[in-house]
Amino acid sequence: MLAALPLTEFNPPTSTLGIIPGDGLSWKGSNADITVHGDFSIKKWIFSSRGSFTATVSGVAVRLGVDIGKGDNGRPSIAARGCSSDIDHVDLKFHGGMSWLYNMFKRNVGGIIKTVVFEQMCKEINKKINDDGEKILAKLKVTTPLAKKFLLDYRLTQKPSFQTQYMETFHKGEIFWLSSPTTESPLIPPPMPTNTDTDSMLYLWVSDYMFDTIGYTAQKHGFLVYNITQKNLPPCLSGLLDTTCDGFKCIGKIIPETGEKFPNSVVEIRMTSTQAPTMNVSSDGMSLNFAGKIDFYATKPGTSSTPFLLSLNAIMSTTVNVTIENKLLYARVDDLNLKLKFGKSAVGKFDDVFLDSLIKVALDVYVITQLNDLGKKGFPLPVSDKINFENTKISFAKPE
Repeated sequence: MLAALPLTEFNPPTSTLGIIPGDGLSWKGSNADITVHGDFSIKKWIFSSRGSFTATVSGVAVRLGVDIGKGDNGRPSIAARGCSSDIDHVDLKFHGGMSWLYNMFKRNVGGIIKTVVFEQMCKEINKKINDDGEKILAKLKVTTPLAKKFLLDYRLTQKPSFQTQYMETFHKGEIFWLSSPTTESPLIPPPMPTNTDTDSMLYLWVSDYMFDTIGYTAQKHGFLVYNITQKNLPPCLSGLLDTTCDGFKCIGKIIPETGEKFPNSVVEIRMTSTQAPTMNVSSDGMSLNFAGKIDFYATKPGTSSTPFLLSLNAIMSTTVNVTIENKLLYARVDDLNLKLKFGKSAVGKFDDVFLDSLIKVALDVYVITQLNDLGKKGFPLPVSDKINFENTKISFAKPE
């Protein structure tokens, strides 16, 4: 009988993770050393003996394959297979009792110890991967809410692919309305290009599909509506929306009929998207395109009446810069281009240049600022908290 087997010394193995092309991952741990001290007792008929022993197992190497697949919930799955082990040397020494006799047979006992160590190591490693690994992956986020209204879904769409020098994963990349995350958009994602570069640790390919789905969803649910009042403008510019002012720095002076018909009022700007925004992707980056209507109304404190003043049709485009830092994807909107076209007016003719400048200011300080605040928060990548990325690269999949 064996008892009290404390581990007195352990030198962990050198760990190596590799790729099995077309199959999965391989893991090898080599040059591990283990020393245990134990007590033993033997009783057979009238013969009995007890003592202790010290066993040092050195040059331990373990090899196994690791399958990475796709689970039912879109998370990656993990499973160990084909565990094998080599033990270079077993040094066994008995103490006490009839140790002089037992030491004569330590080679035979050493073979038994090799078998026991192999079975126990493979059992523990399989448990760590199959059980503990699955528990970690079960916590992996595959969706994340955006702006309290949307849900980014980046579940796996198929099993990862394993090439000679890299692993490739395939994700959904669709943005849903948060309260109805199962309603698919009618958009079809384009095929992703083949990438064989291996100089960077992570390559992230992005197509216009993800951004077009948020545009489709936002348009469908009436999200792209912005009302701009004096409260949304900096104090130094809020007076531009007055219909009555000293000098010429208000809309009532630039469009005289506004001041004449609606004195001592404040103009409210209501912007509505008329079609789903689209994203154009090129090798240089991305541009976001909007089409909408801009209506101007007069409001007066103490009254509920909001008479219509004028409307403009607008086409807006802007560039979007996307970067990766560790496990977050960041976005920033730059270079706003705006084209306005007269719609209709209840206040006669007006100065296009002034209104163009006014709308650009309103968009810059309100709409673009909100979008950039969202982009600064970052969108999490679908990885474990235990993984950090360095030397990352983002590329844009241009439709053919």
